[in-house]
Amino acid sequence: MLWRAFVGLKTSWLSREIIIFALFAGVAMIYAGLFWFPDLGRRTSIQFWPWLSDPSFQNAVGVAVAISGILGIFCSVMIYQDTRRTFWRMTTTSLKFGGTTLLLGPATILFSVLCQSAFVPRITADNSFHQIVNLLCVFVLVISIAKLVGELCAFVHLRDREWTNMKRTAMLMAHDLKAATIGRFVCGAIGGILLPIFVMAGMQYAGAAVLIVCLLGELLERYLFFTAVIPPKMPGGIAS
Repeated sequence: MLWRAFVGLKTSWLSREIIIFALFAGVAMIYAGLFWFPDLGRRTSIQFWPWLSDPSFQNAVGVAVAISGILGIFCSVMIYQDTRRTFWRMTTTSLKFGGTTLLLGPATILFSVLCQSAFVPRITADNSFHQIVNLLCVFVLVISIAKLVGELCAFVHLRDREWTNMKRTAMLMAHDLKAATIGRFVCGAIGGILLPIFVMAGMQYAGAAVLIVCLLGELLERYLFFTAVIPPKMPGGIAS
């Protein structure tokens, strides 16, 4: 229950995460509703407070949504940092969680924009439409490359002379979790690199697949995040 989260607010990052994400959900719903109030008022003759339609108020709520979302992600990172597991150290987890946010956000916007163009074809005649689509594709492409390169760096530890925790993690990903690892990089390359290039080349129908394939890749990445981690003081080694 939510009240239990308040009990551990001073000492538990999990409690803080629950509270902040609950706040994020509430503020996000308010922000989405602000864009419906004017139209709802015209249709139903219900008089809403005029400041609800004030752009400055809407922008302030939008900033609150962004800040609460970022704070929620930070709390998630700290939950895993406190476990003291090497694969879950703050730098790696921050790049993974932050990268997912930066990737799926633009991918979702791209999906929405292209879906809108399917129902309102005339907007494709506007040059700004293509500029926005190309900008989103470039953003997805750059973030995807950065994430994939960062994840590939884990395999450098295969050359470690000693059986470090990161070497054990790399061994798991290269052997026992090989199928998930290959699937993650294939989805990342196709959804985050190949498909955005197709969209920029004029194949806009590929835009819908960008979000789907990227989401699948991120789910596989998160699966590896949980299954390839090595508990502290793990006895023995992994057979090669």
